[in-house]
Amino acid sequence: MPFMPTPLQNNVVIQNNTTGVVDYLKYEGSTLVASMTQDYGLGADWKIVANTGSTLVAQNQKTGFVDFLGIGANGALNSSAMSSVPVPKIFGFAPDNGSFGSQLADGTIDMLKFNTSTGAFTASSLVAGSAGLPKAVGITAWASNTPSWAGITSVGLSGDVIQTQLANGQVDVIGLGGNFNTGLNVNASFLVASSVGTPGIGDLNSNSTGVGFNYQNGAGTPQGLEATTMTAAGQIDLLYWDVGTPDVANAGLLYASNMLSGNYAGWSVVEAGAVVSSKVFPVT
Repeated sequence: MPFMPTPLQNNVVIQNNTTGVVDYLKYEGSTLVASMTQDYGLGADWKIVANTGSTLVAQNQKTGFVDFLGIGANGALNSSAMSSVPVPKIFGFAPDNGSFGSQLADGTIDMLKFNTSTGAFTASSLVAGSAGLPKAVGITAWASNTPSWAGITSVGLSGDVIQTQLANGQVDVIGLGGNFNTGLNVNASFLVASSVGTPGIGDLNSNSTGVGFNYQNGAGTPQGLEATTMTAAGQIDLLYWDVGTPDVANAGLLYASNMLSGNYAGWSVVEAGAVVSSKVFPVT
């Protein structure tokens, strides 16, 4: 098996289910070495659902309205911009496409665009053939027009792919065809065989300063995807899969697991990896 990436520094962001308080955590290996708590006044209804690297996206789970929170050094709140309309539940940001993924109750994916400085909703593109998809849990990237999973064509998101998770924990990777402006469609799927039983995924590639970018030890070496999961007992487990680039034969292979110290019952892992890794506990 090739030499796969398993970072020493592991950043995780969790949110209290009752108070809405956000806690930025830094681990070395599996040991907690730093914590930075921030209260953005979110309360129980507002959940962090995505990030752009400098902005946390909070969505009210009852109304569907969105608040774009500009984050500075140490996680300080610099700005806030509320959306003008409610939208379906957001699950991630596609950096190479500049759009946010959202999912309707029937599984249909709707890609959305906003002016994150003002909160204005600017465009929407429903994904044909996506009704019935499992719960979408995030979006991963590599480079523009380069699929972040080997063999998963996703020109509709400029190479970024959507990760969904079935009721049994299994991950299904979805690629999109078409174009945001003229129409998107589901054109590829890869069911990760080794992912059955995976706990609920809260974030993907959380140590990357580029939103959702795969891990790699060096140029040309194999890429890995890290999923930040939380067990029913409140423990955080980092799981690593080979995405098959460039070693296609190993695509979907679970190659590492790192159960982090501590118990966070009453908290949830949230999708804020690029913010913590660039603004709070920088990864170099």
